[in-house]
Amino acid sequence: MDNKKTICNDLVPILQKTRDLKNLEALVYSIDEDNREWVTPIFKNARGKRINVTADSEIAMIRDVLNHF
Repeated sequence: MDNKKTICNDLVPILQKTRDLKNLEALVYSIDEDNREWVTPIFKNARGKRINVTADSEIAMIRDVLNHF
């Protein structure tokens, strides 16, 4: 799980280099009380819709995040 959090943090600067996501500030990885895993994009002026990444491998999580945008 720590690896997924690290991947989210490392992915942000790459996505910020794109025209569409230059205002992305963070990808917040979290686990809720039901053990579901989420990634929430945070933008300069808004919070994005949570992305369910429960049971995803690391590469599947990256795909889910990229498909969200």
